[in-house]
Amino acid sequence: MLDHQQIRWLLFDLDGTLLTTDKKVTERTLRDLEICRAKGIRIGVVTSRSKENAAQTIGKLHPDLVIASGGGIALYEGRVVYQADISAEETSRFIAEARRILGADAEITADTDSGHYWNYKVDPAQIDPSWGKSIYTDYSDFHMRSMKLCIMTDSARKAHELHQCFPDMDCVKFADVDSYKYSSKAATKERALTACEEQGILSLAETAAFGDDLPDIRMLTMCGCGVAMGNALPEVKDAADIVIGGNDEEGIAEYLETVFCHIFPKLS
Repeated sequence: MLDHQQIRWLLFDLDGTLLTTDKKVTERTLRDLEICRAKGIRIGVVTSRSKENAAQTIGKLHPDLVIASGGGIALYEGRVVYQADISAEETSRFIAEARRILGADAEITADTDSGHYWNYKVDPAQIDPSWGKSIYTDYSDFHMRSMKLCIMTDSARKAHELHQCFPDMDCVKFADVDSYKYSSKAATKERALTACEEQGILSLAETAAFGDDLPDIRMLTMCGCGVAMGNALPEVKDAADIVIGGNDEEGIAEYLETVFCHIFPKLS
């Protein structure tokens, strides 16, 4: 495992990791991250949310690197450095197939370059105030490239049937909701991170990554230090180098103050 003195980057998943259950970053964690940044440690967000949905958190953190839509896009210092999307034709076909399999009222979201689109029965912002800007659509005339498509269903069978129609896509279930993510096989957190390393943006060997859900596993294992939250799935904990406190227990702040105690003199 990476010597903590060699860490140059900190990468954070958002939901279930950096964000508490009520979708906030604690003041203590924000303070600690600013201290780390002041000492030359760079900060990155690696999330399944679109960049629009993560905008509130990004605005507070001012991260150097943002990987959004589950790896569909990566921005370094505001510049796009990686993108893996689904054609407009395949996006339209996906919506049609989702409605055929799940019904005409199938709940679908689509992340595109222009925003996060949805047709949920309840506005996502009412469920999660941190969700950020979303654009309602009935998908009746939707012809746009997408970086991520999601469906809401409690039927694993139907989600699998939909996936069989699109063998060139990946399909992943989110742990905390009955939602499935479909994306290009190249739109993964690890692919985006590899592209960033190849461009000299970061060294994964000098990076600590934090996560809690299945899409985080490969990110944790490919970085110098993989950190699982106390609330993480068992598979994530098994894959990580260390397990820290949960996202509602200020686990990240405790970790930072412990391993970087030399830059927190008043907390040493």
